[in-house]
Amino acid sequence: MNEQQERFMRACESQWLVGGERYALSEDKEWTDLVCEVVGNQWIGGNIIKYAGEIRNSKRFGERIIEVNFFKIAVYAYIWWLKEYRHPTTGVELKKEHWPSFMEKCWERERLLVGREITAEVFIQLVQWILKEEKSSPSREVLFFTIVARAYQWWRQEAGNFTDRDRGEEFEK
Repeated sequence: MNEQQERFMRACESQWLVGGERYALSEDKEWTDLVCEVVGNQWIGGNIIKYAGEIRNSKRFGERIIEVNFFKIAVYAYIWWLKEYRHPTTGVELKKEHWPSFMEKCWERERLLVGREITAEVFIQLVQWILKEEKSSPSREVLFFTIVARAYQWWRQEAGNFTDRDRGEEFEK
């Protein structure tokens, strides 16, 4: 793993650790789990699309891009994958347990995707494919790793556009 991957991974981990505390319902259940129980896991895909759209529109209107949105895309993909393939609730301990192996698969995927164009529409297409594929399909699980790999690549592509104000202290821990 290179230095940039390490930084991206730490920032994402910080995001789900802080979020896990902020949105905890109990030791092993968060508000995201409750929302998914009510409206389904596809709600998470909607959030991925929302953050990709926010990044796209920030660029389109010449506004600053908020760095944390790239991490949120990756973290939501991770939470969705956990819910679909590991456990219906996603407390911090479960996230800690599966995070290293999940990210290994994301980095494997990232190596295969170098040089391909990254747009918000890519994330829309990936979420649509996840929703269409059978849960048991091996190719479906790879789509979650692909979302994280593409979020990382998009983050690297835009890295020169961030100011200290865009980063937020909590993501530098």
